[in-house]
Amino acid sequence: MLQLPLGFLFLLCSYTQHSNGAILGSICSGLSLIAATGLLDGKSATTHWSMVDIFRKRFPAIDIKADQLFIDEGDIITSGGGFAGNDLALYLVQKFCGKEQSKQCANALLLDTNRESQNQFSGILHHRMHQDERVQEIQSWLDLHYQDEISLDRLAEKYSMSPRNFKRRFKLASEATPLTYLQKLRIEVAKKLLENSDVQITNIAETVGYLDDNHFRKIFKRYTALTPRDYRNKYS
Repeated sequence: MLQLPLGFLFLLCSYTQHSNGAILGSICSGLSLIAATGLLDGKSATTHWSMVDIFRKRFPAIDIKADQLFIDEGDIITSGGGFAGNDLALYLVQKFCGKEQSKQCANALLLDTNRESQNQFSGILHHRMHQDERVQEIQSWLDLHYQDEISLDRLAEKYSMSPRNFKRRFKLASEATPLTYLQKLRIEVAKKLLENSDVQITNIAETVGYLDDNHFRKIFKRYTALTPRDYRNKYS
């Protein structure tokens, strides 16, 4: 009797069921099985934030989004890290049974229904997973001086690069511009202060390098989908 690899059988079954009208879903790295069918080519998907770069290289035809808890493409729904499966499950209940039923499930299982992004869990580790030693050196310098007033042009000069080459090389290696990396770094420090201290938000903003409190709040919400006050209430 011919024995086929389990992975091949799964792909064949998924493709067949999808052709018959079934909706496919994935959690975390399970995205790889659906991605391998080609059914997501030209569409958007998500997975665990730490695996985004791997999937982008392996499946360049798919628009992999790092910040989404789940993405609904109609016939295929993908979700982020393992616990994002809870969010996906509640979404499916709401999609097929209604919002009230989804709310009842969440209450019964003590699940959080207010999560909108996995940004607050991603940190900056995935921006450090590369082999460019010069960019790693620059990132290490930023790790120590994030609270200072930093001129990226002068930083490029410090490492003997033109501003244009500096920004291009940094983004090529880390998948983020130098400014984005610096902002995320500052927000990571602010998150820890909000979680573990009672320091006023205005003082936290100054501690991580933002003299404009309103600007800090805007940047914080951009990367966490929460205001500093809401983040503290939720995670402290």
